[in-house]
Amino acid sequence: MKTISRHHKQGLTRRGLLQVAAATGVLAGTARFVQAQDGSGAPLLRIGAGQAASWVRNFNPLVPDSLFPTQYAIHEPLLVFSTASGKTTPWLATAWGFSDDGKRLSFTIRDGVKWSDGQPFTARDVAFTLNLLKKTPGLSGSGGIRGVMETMTGATATDDRTCTIDFSRAFTPALHAIGQQSIVPEHVWKDVADPVTYANENPVGTGPFTQVTVFKPQYWELHRNPNYWQAGKPGIEGLAFPSYASNDAGTLGLINGDFEWMQLFIPDVENTFVARNPDHFRYWYPLIGEMVMLYANTATKPLNDIALRKAIGMGVNRQQICTVAVYDYTKPADATAMSDLYAQWKDPAIVEAGKDLVSHDPAKAKEMLDAAGYTLDGDVRKAPDGTPLEFELVMPSGWSDWVQAGQIIAQNLKDIGIRVKLRGVEVTAWYDATYKGAFQLSLGSTSINPTPYDHFQSMMSAKVTRPIGEVDEKTLVSMMVGRSIEQLFPKEEAKIGPTVLELRGVSHQTEVNDISLSLRAGEILGIAGLVGSGRTELALTVFGITPATAGEILVDGKPVTIDSPGRARDLGIAYVPEDRGQQGLIRPQTVRENVSLAVLDRIARLFVIDHRREAALARDAIKRFGIRTRGPEQRVRQLSGGNQQKVVLAKWLATEPRILILDEPTRGIDVGAKAEVHALISRLAGQGLAILLISSELPEVLGMSDRVLVMSGGRIVAGFDRAEATPDAVGAAMTRSGDAEAA
Repeated sequence: MKTISRHHKQGLTRRGLLQVAAATGVLAGTARFVQAQDGSGAPLLRIGAGQAASWVRNFNPLVPDSLFPTQYAIHEPLLVFSTASGKTTPWLATAWGFSDDGKRLSFTIRDGVKWSDGQPFTARDVAFTLNLLKKTPGLSGSGGIRGVMETMTGATATDDRTCTIDFSRAFTPALHAIGQQSIVPEHVWKDVADPVTYANENPVGTGPFTQVTVFKPQYWELHRNPNYWQAGKPGIEGLAFPSYASNDAGTLGLINGDFEWMQLFIPDVENTFVARNPDHFRYWYPLIGEMVMLYANTATKPLNDIALRKAIGMGVNRQQICTVAVYDYTKPADATAMSDLYAQWKDPAIVEAGKDLVSHDPAKAKEMLDAAGYTLDGDVRKAPDGTPLEFELVMPSGWSDWVQAGQIIAQNLKDIGIRVKLRGVEVTAWYDATYKGAFQLSLGSTSINPTPYDHFQSMMSAKVTRPIGEVDEKTLVSMMVGRSIEQLFPKEEAKIGPTVLELRGVSHQTEVNDISLSLRAGEILGIAGLVGSGRTELALTVFGITPATAGEILVDGKPVTIDSPGRARDLGIAYVPEDRGQQGLIRPQTVRENVSLAVLDRIARLFVIDHRREAALARDAIKRFGIRTRGPEQRVRQLSGGNQQKVVLAKWLATEPRILILDEPTRGIDVGAKAEVHALISRLAGQGLAILLISSELPEVLGMSDRVLVMSGGRIVAGFDRAEATPDAVGAAMTRSGDAEAA
């Protein structure tokens, strides 16, 4: 357990590491191990390894979102850096050194190490891993390895026990970056066609735990390596990983004995957790972990203005965040942006000199904003070009400490004339936004590195970042979950039938102007446009929520009047709204009660609901749509965003529609859930449904649609066939206004 616990301390202290037992020996004496589900009955230690409504099977150690503990437990590095001690321990390497000119780094590889499949581990595996990273820019690797690749010219195994790495110039910081890189087996990976999208579902590693014996969406098991090189280790048979979707769910599971060890933020941990079992329940919140940051997207105006960013920094009350949001488990950052892990590196004079920049001083912040031309207009300041200082702050919705920190930041900045809107999303959707640069403000964190050089390089170096827009969707998707672009947008060819919906000059007040379009059975018609372009308003008009005031709507070639959602439903039209929480679901109610909402009149007799029919409908929906739930009686608010969205879809598909309007069908759900929803949409089209797909995500519109229409100013301004609908063409049309175009 030494490796696992060490990695847990290193990688997860940003959110606070909580252990049920104090250290390694106590765990074995107090943990209530669970029996393995693989038939062996082996006792397993249950670990809460991060919030996830469901697991995605990805053990690729060369991409950033592989499952914990892919690195260290399955795939090991040459050197292990301990955040607790600040020391580096030889691991798969026993010795290392630079040449006199600093251009060559040599590692002596540990003898007697085997891969979990019994093959010998050699220096060739090390050289292969490093050269694979060099030639494949889409791989992120471990730690700061990407910052080394530009300078590294190549790696060579001079014999089974020696690997040399050459550089174009002296580059000694490479030691820790290369030393911490997880190594993959050449005999397995040499035949991988695309290592960026490779999920490595059945990993071969050198670590203490390598055997994935059970894998379910909400539970998986990792058993011990039969060929582990450290005799007598590991000391337990294996690990089990139940999923949990939020801090609250994790806390409840921990208290109820569903976990023995986990990462978690617990409010008032002494009373909430420790007091329930003072003899055995323990926690540790060291100040040596990752730094939590408020990131500004400096590629966008006006956040590219350093004066504005400094004012924002002075407007935030860090002490209030520490006290209120995280119960004084931590302390405010100083101007070095370094945790106590680097205490010995900090110059007190630098800390003192930067004190003003990190002190809460709203009066000074207002002065700076005034001097920079950000004038107050009512409650909100405006930039010199007249743009209001209004920003969106994105963060993981299940991280209650971060959510509360965001609320404090929003209130602090409101006091200096900056309006902040909070947007909580699932963790992988948050990753998605930050990787794309699709954010204005974001809460995030640094990585943990052995030296300040690595710390600052990971945040600021151009070697480890890419300009916004340069990361293509294929690379982004594979970086996120190891899925290919084809897996995320699984567009199947469907037989296109006759026209089932036609609009002729349809208008509604000022939001929808002279819309003409047609939609055929089996077709997915995408509607693209910027916020305020009229996309949602068009859906509301077709569904009868805001009935048309002019023009004609035809269903199956016959003119119809749609003046209510009930009339639309009777005509075979269903609408999945953009805000599932407010418009699509009754979240306190159960899955059963939500699935039946649109067909209550069909499952009731004499105004009394037939609960057996209702339950059968819910069970069928759970099976048909793959809703991950404990059963029909689970409350919808307890489900992940992706599964909530499936409930909304199930509700409207229970009406057996022929026309389905989808407004932002994957908003706020993680990439894995998006792929599932997209696959469902594709299947529905294949079954003959006519689908109107509205989305603010251009890749979604382009990836799923047979045709694409672009709206601006309430009008259709362009139309494209699938082959013509390129990001450049559609993006350009989204930013222009003009005469309506029939579609």
